[in-house]
Amino acid sequence: MADRFKFTDDFDYKPTSQVTIAFRKGHEGEIVTGAAVSGQITNAVVTAAMKAGKGQKVGVPNKPSKD
Repeated sequence: MADRFKFTDDFDYKPTSQVTIAFRKGHEGEIVTGAAVSGQITNAVVTAAMKAGKGQKVGVPNKPSKD
C-alpha cells in the first residue's frame, strides 16, 4: 500500500510561477509519482506542504473486515 498524506490547512502549491494547485484543509490522498500539475499529491507537494506546516503523512486507512 502507498503512503497517504492529509492537509491540515489550506495549501497552495506553485510548481511554476504561472500555475497554482490548491489543496483544501482535510483533503487526503495517496502520494504518487508524476507531474504535480496533475492535481495529485506528489512527493514535491508533500515536501512543500510539510515545510510550510500544512499537512502530515498518515497511515493507510483500515479496510472493513469481512465477517
